[in-house]
Parts: sequence; structure tokens; C-alpha cells
Amino acid sequence: MRPGYGAGSYWRSIQLFADEAGAWGELIDDFHHFTVCLQHNGERILSVGGEGIRVPWTTCPSAKAPLDDLVGAPLGASLPEAWKRSDPRQQCTHWFDLACLAWVQATRFCSTGQRQRVYRIQLPDLQDGSSRPVLWRDGQRIMEWSIAGLRIVDASPGQFSQLSLRGEAWTSVLQGARGPLDEDVAEAALTLRRGVFIGLGRQYDFDRIQTASQFAPVVGGACHTFNQDRLESVQKFPNTVRDFTARPDDLLPR
Repeated sequence: MRPGYGAGSYWRSIQLFADEAGAWGELIDDFHHFTVCLQHNGERILSVGGEGIRVPWTTCPSAKAPLDDLVGAPLGASLPEAWKRSDPRQQCTHWFDLACLAWVQATRFCSTGQRQRVYRIQLPDLQDGSSRPVLWRDGQRIMEWSIAGLRIVDASPGQFSQLSLRGEAWTSVLQGARGPLDEDVAEAALTLRRGVFIGLGRQYDFDRIQTASQFAPVVGGACHTFNQDRLESVQKFPNTVRDFTARPDDLLPR
């Protein structure tokens, strides 16, 4: 267990911008700092690039190459549709999420003229296995859940109440099994869900972890790094974890 866990919060910020020729994104949280940029011609993605500014593992920088799977993809996809473009296990989860959100932001700009979207997530440390994560979009508090373990006990909006954070139930809810969801609500829910999973990592003392093999039992083969053949050779970069508990405004657009 990480020293001091239980007295703070995980914070995540995702900033998205778009114009007539491209879209840009930046993701910052306790464990990561990524940027992404994609160019398009109004119909399809022409290129994808980015920078891993603060990453946990020595293999993370090489995960930029799989983002090329998005080149040629047509604008117009929702976030769930964008995720289907590539095998997420071959991608860096966070870089790929950010690239897909930038893709959706490019679509949003082309259809509505909206240039910017900013998400901010707070996950207070678990207390007796429970927490209350919150998501803000463009400064407005739009989604709040009460979770116990990996189950949403109560939610606003209500379609997500009594829903496991894992499993196929998510797909059915996104497809309208509990009532129609517009794309903005689905995008927000998926963004908050990812933040919850990542934020639970605050429990672990990463300063004591030296190789990916030590953390593999927690995450399985979830991403580019943890699909390596020799996990014991994947090293943990030192001193990459931040704590934004007392300074969440450091994550806001500058």
C-alpha cells in the first residue's frame, strides 16, 4: 500500500482542441502526461503524432507507433466506435484514449464548430472500499458516481446505477438497454470509467516497483507494455508519480 493512501485524491485532466485541419489533446494525471496531434482533411485522418512527456515504463515511448492504425480513419466516429479501430492491447491505453478523443473532437468541430472540450476527474481515495468519483466537462459538474469496489452503487445520470465497472453490461447500457444515451453522455461515462480504473492505482507504491513483471498480476495483458514477451526487462522510470490532491488547478488549461 502506498504511504499516506486514504487522505488524498486522484486527479486527471484531458484537454481537447480542434480546428479546420487538425485536433490536439493533452492528458495529465498522477502517473502520466501525454500529448497527441492529428491532422485531417475534413474527411479522414491523415497523420497522428504526439509526445510522452511523463510515462511510467521504458516501453511507453514506443507505443506511439501503433497510433498509426488511426491513419485513414474517417471522421464521424463516436468514442466507442473509435476504440474499435485498433487492438487496445497493442496500444498505450492513455495515448490511444487521447488520440480517439482527439478524433472525436475533430468530428465535433467539423459538425458543430466546437473548438474545445476539457474533462477533469476526481477520484477520492477509497474509504472502506468506497469512493465518489466526479467528472467535470468544460467546468460543469456533469457526472457523479458512488462506487463500492468495482460496482457503481448510485449514479447521476441514473442509467449507470447498479452497474459493474467491468463486463459486457457496459456495452448494453451504451447501446440503450437502460434508455437512450446521446454520444456526449456515453463519451463522458467512458472517460470517467477509465479515470476510476487508473485512479485506483494510487493504492500502489510505485517507488518500490522496478519492473513491469512486478505489476503485471494487477493489470494482465492490458496494453502495449504488458504484452511484452519479457516483462522483467521492462523497467519502471523513477520519480514519475505526482500527487495533485492539494493542487488540482495545476491540471487546468494554461
